[in-house]
Amino acid sequence: MTALDSIDIAEFAKANVKVLKELKAGTEQLEKFSEYLNSLNHLSAKTSRLSVSFEDLLNRTNNFQGLAERLDSRIEESNKLIQFLNDHYQQLEERGEIIRDSVVKVEDVMIKSLKQLEEHTQTKIDAIKQITVKEEDLMTQAFAANRSHFSKLSLLEDLKIN
Repeated sequence: MTALDSIDIAEFAKANVKVLKELKAGTEQLEKFSEYLNSLNHLSAKTSRLSVSFEDLLNRTNNFQGLAERLDSRIEESNKLIQFLNDHYQQLEERGEIIRDSVVKVEDVMIKSLKQLEEHTQTKIDAIKQITVKEEDLMTQAFAANRSHFSKLSLLEDLKIN
């Protein structure tokens, strides 16, 4: 205890006050540091949530990329289908023109053939008329020349068909 006796109480109290002031200042600094750590923890939590949000957004973007690729694929298929249909309609149109041309040609041939048939038939009718007129004239001449012979036909016996 002699060491304690030699310490002046006033100085000891001053030293205690000084230690308490420094302790108080240190405590305030520790409180500020604690608030800083809480703020960092809060910021870290928000950063984690933001990171999760970014990851979710990135996943959605990847989904959009897949959707865009499928959409591009469908557009390409649609374009191919449109090209196929255009080609098909073009071929149908060309074939339609060929058929129309063929029908016109067949119609022309039919008209020409019917005209030729009409002319041929008319020629044959005229020839038959001439032959008929000529034969009628010949029969008239033969009847006139053989009139006396026809009067003797009554003398012939009746022909009987058995």
